[in-house]
Amino acid sequence: MILELSRGPHSRLLSPSLGAQCGSGWSGVVQKFLEDVDRIMPTEGGFKLDAISEKYGSLRLDYSLVGATSEIDDAIAIREYVAESRSTIVCETCGSPGRMRGGPWTATRCDDHSEGRAALREDLGTCETATGRYRYDREQDDAVPASEQSA
Repeated sequence: MILELSRGPHSRLLSPSLGAQCGSGWSGVVQKFLEDVDRIMPTEGGFKLDAISEKYGSLRLDYSLVGATSEIDDAIAIREYVAESRSTIVCETCGSPGRMRGGPWTATRCDDHSEGRAALREDLGTCETATGRYRYDREQDDAVPASEQSA
């Protein structure tokens, strides 16, 4: 099933030509991203989510941002990084806890939807903005400064 987002509390943030090519299991991840952007972005702001897709087993969010301050730009970039990182632990098919798995292509799946694929070692990298470098902390489910170690 392909993710569909047409209406809802954050519809002002969606491009009229929004393309969504990923499983419905990531709808919660995308909704959380939109909630975060809605909280950050002024109502008259120029944010539009243009495309949602899967690439190399994780979520990709493409958006346009016009007239934002560098602080808003950085804050949204960090929320994008968190959403994309979060997608690596959520089954794209059903939304249950999942892992990135190998096979003919990389996919994030729970055990029930893994089709016997082995879990991969994840390296989520970091997000670099003008305000600093961040990494995804699974326990906090948020971005933390890259120098911080998980407790």
